[in-house]
Amino acid sequence: MAREMTPPEAGPSSPSSTTQAVPGFTEQEAYLYRVFETFDAGTFDWNAYQGTYKGRALIVRLMHIATLVRLPLPANAPPPPPPLLQLMRSALERVTALLKESTWDVQTYTQAITLLDAIDSIERRSQAGMDVDTPSGGAGTGSGADMDWVETARENEKKESAKLDVELRGYMSNLIKESIRLTYLAFGELSLKAGSSSAAMKNFSAAREYSTSGQHHLDLQTAIIDTCLSYNLISSISGHITKLEAALNRLYPAPGSDKQPGGGPGKSTQDMASMTASDVRDSRERQAKGSAVRQKVGVQIRVARGLLALSNRRFEEAGRNFAEIGEEGGLNDWEGVAISTSDVALITALCVLSTGDRSRIRRVLLERTSFRTSLEDSQTWVLDLINAFIAAEYSKASQTLQRAEPFLLLNPYLAPHISEFRLLLDSRSIVQYVEPFLTVKIATMASSFGVPESSMLDQIVDLIHKGKIKGKVDLIDRVLVLKEADPRSKVIAHALAVGKETTAASHAALVRMRMHEAGIAVDPKPIKADELAAQSDPLVQGTVQGGGEMQQPSAVEA
Repeated sequence: MAREMTPPEAGPSSPSSTTQAVPGFTEQEAYLYRVFETFDAGTFDWNAYQGTYKGRALIVRLMHIATLVRLPLPANAPPPPPPLLQLMRSALERVTALLKESTWDVQTYTQAITLLDAIDSIERRSQAGMDVDTPSGGAGTGSGADMDWVETARENEKKESAKLDVELRGYMSNLIKESIRLTYLAFGELSLKAGSSSAAMKNFSAAREYSTSGQHHLDLQTAIIDTCLSYNLISSISGHITKLEAALNRLYPAPGSDKQPGGGPGKSTQDMASMTASDVRDSRERQAKGSAVRQKVGVQIRVARGLLALSNRRFEEAGRNFAEIGEEGGLNDWEGVAISTSDVALITALCVLSTGDRSRIRRVLLERTSFRTSLEDSQTWVLDLINAFIAAEYSKASQTLQRAEPFLLLNPYLAPHISEFRLLLDSRSIVQYVEPFLTVKIATMASSFGVPESSMLDQIVDLIHKGKIKGKVDLIDRVLVLKEADPRSKVIAHALAVGKETTAASHAALVRMRMHEAGIAVDPKPIKADELAAQSDPLVQGTVQGGGEMQQPSAVEA
């Protein structure tokens, strides 16, 4: 466990502690060295991994693995652990083959070849046992690149771009809006195939100006969301989610809305009576199609909102969005386009464990069949983690999460938040552990959590400062003394507060009643036209008093 949102301190099996002191060598890279030092790269199932994702999503994930450590390394920096180098090499070999097979992305291919050359250089230096003062692993020259493919890909992209440009100029001169729109979309697809997401987004934006129907706008926004998610461009997705929802609601309104065709609240009884059988049939078909489209697009919106919340560290919101995906039927046709079902389950588990109480954890994670069935055979450790946390076996929960760290770091969505997830789980574990007690020995807690006593003391002090634990630490006896809860005082304070509120409300009601009786209360309701005319009549005005009622003359007046 760690007090700060940083990786745990290096243990005996970690690389040298001087790793963190190397100029230009970040703590995150040192953390990766420690995590992958004992990792068995041979246990990673590459075939299952490649079969889980599709297209650009797979390329982005493979490149994420290949760039876990910066290459070339800083001067005098130790080489990465062999398991990490093996993972990076395997990812690069697969991504180069995938790029040549399905894309014209020369830039990413060149980057991958350069990284492969750097890994080759590191391995040669390690095998030779050379002690050099220059950066470990040169920048690489791309000497292993398939230059024939590079030239062919560039030539194909140039030809296709020139062809589309000629077509676009012709359509522009004749102002054929539909053909212009389709050509801009074709330009966007070409940019995606060439690996340029920014150029694709510009072409999609240009196509929006020539979209003439609701279906055009819906298809366009769906393509933009797909591009942002598959390229892991989460920071720029917020506005596009709103536009996609607006386009969906315009074309296929939600059931029960005023715009819902065929019997919605906006339809009068006369309109429904005038509908023919053909109209009813068409309306039902449209409703069925709208329901299917809303469900399909709704999955994309849920995923986009969940990943945006995760990126912004709003873990509770992320867990809620991902948990609803399983309840609404899963990813279906969108499986592997940007995220997989197992990823959804994993993110849901970590977010709910980090933010939810025991009842929510049981309800969302253990009692939902959709969550349990979405876990892969290799993810049984997730259930072990949840059960250990529920059973208050906090040491086992921490060890389970620590063993799974290498696999979590290979996920581009979870990798930036692993340290924070560990911190949140550790903090919640400590808070739940001390809840039933008035005094707890620090040594006993350290033994239960399997950490050094000094580390446990630091974490407790940190939680006290943050207000998560109400108590103080006796440094002489090494005991945590918690503030004793006094239910009687809480009940009395609550009763006094309710009494004050009731007394104030009763006093206000009495004052208003007296004012009515005295005829000086002002009615907040607007005065009607006939009452206003009566008040303006001089014969009636003298007999009308504050409440607006006619008064009988007294005996003296008679």
